[in-house]
Amino acid sequence: MKAHASGWGGLAVGFLILLLAACAISKPVPTPTLTPSQTRLASPTITPVPATSTRTPRPTVTLWPTDTPTLTETPFFTSTPTPSETPATPRLAQLFPFHDAEGTTIDWSYARLTSVKLNSSGQVKSMSAFLAFQLLDRAIHRITIKLFGSDITYYYLDTRHQFGTEEQPMALIIGATYGKDIPIQEIPAGGSSYTLVRRMSPSDRFDALGILYQISLPIRLRKDYYQDMPLLDLQTLLAGLPDPLIVLANHPILVDPDGYQQLYNDITSVSYLAARYTPFIQIDAYDRIAGPTPAALALKEYLLHGTLPTIPVTAYSSDVLILLTKP
Repeated sequence: MKAHASGWGGLAVGFLILLLAACAISKPVPTPTLTPSQTRLASPTITPVPATSTRTPRPTVTLWPTDTPTLTETPFFTSTPTPSETPATPRLAQLFPFHDAEGTTIDWSYARLTSVKLNSSGQVKSMSAFLAFQLLDRAIHRITIKLFGSDITYYYLDTRHQFGTEEQPMALIIGATYGKDIPIQEIPAGGSSYTLVRRMSPSDRFDALGILYQISLPIRLRKDYYQDMPLLDLQTLLAGLPDPLIVLANHPILVDPDGYQQLYNDITSVSYLAARYTPFIQIDAYDRIAGPTPAALALKEYLLHGTLPTIPVTAYSSDVLILLTKP
């Protein structure tokens, strides 16, 4: 009997131990309460401005707010030009010693800024420049391009300009008229048949900034030096000029976006202005000004920083044509 009671007592003790263990396992573990702490805001990282200038892409500017338009390159000198007004027999112009008013040698690589304006952020918003060109023949060439829904006949000189060590063939635009393949003798009377020309000799002083000022004067004050010459007369003049000849032309390269509306009005109503600005402004799919062309931006970098263009710059324009000749 004592053995039996002892067995039951051991079972009771074992059962009690198991019961206590179960209670210990099932007892919930208290979750620690996190005391909120003050979150520290990260200080903005200030990136130092590099010492050297970097190229900031110009924003695309449209005349009216729209959905994002598809940009199209302005059709320019992509087709075969029509026959020139005169036989285009090669006749390369030759360099001769000549310096501008600042003492810079004028050769086929000569380029002189005549105007640079900055916006409030310090970015270039407009600029113009004189470039020198080697004339390849004595012809006035033409090509027809459709722009703003109209055919426009462009008139240009066949030239080249030197960028670094590379000679780039370029069309130097001197005028235009509405219509398809219009010979210069059939241009209607008016501004489209003229271009502004001045002939200079080694004894004259070539002052790029002075010339820009002079051509802004009323006709009566500049007529002794600058002629509004009919293209037919210019064709005759070119043929008679000596081989030592340097051609220079000035034109705006970048247009102030604030002036796009006025420029749009001008180029949609005046054929020669449309032609002259074609190399420098990009037209979107809706025939609106969408900003400068890649060639215009390449010229900006070349003129400001000496960066050689990585794309072809195939055309330039003339709002005043300077013919430097040596007898």
